[in-house]
Amino acid sequence: MLKKLVVLVMALAVMTTFGLSTLAKAEEIIKAKVEAVNKEAKKIVLDSKEYSMTDEAAQVQVDVGDEVEATVDNDVVKEIKK
Repeated sequence: MLKKLVVLVMALAVMTTFGLSTLAKAEEIIKAKVEAVNKEAKKIVLDSKEYSMTDEAAQVQVDVGDEVEATVDNDVVKEIKK
């Protein structure tokens, strides 16, 4: 019985730790240089980091080399401006 309780407590601790780290990522606005963009795959690389894009963000015309301001939430670009 004690073993089951210890395992349950450990499992809850691990889930809480990972859950809190996910919640800690808040929406942020970043200024970055576009290094690559794939509209069909809805992917963009900004300052060496790859992000997914929402449908709305993927519709904005950006080119490699553009300096942009992007609203990012959990590694997803929600909005992008030149």
